[in-house]
Amino acid sequence: MEVNKKINDLEEKPINGIIENSTYKKWFSKLCGERSLLQSDSVLLVIN
Repeated sequence: MEVNKKINDLEEKPINGIIENSTYKKWFSKLCGERSLLQSDSVLLVIN
């Protein structure tokens, strides 16, 4: 999934000094929420 790639890319940014830890936490939380929403939508598609 594209969201997983975004999360993987995001995880490298604070290590490389590209973003602050606070920015990482904010974006990580947002992307995890997006991933959860997509996963729940895919479960609903399988059920229906």
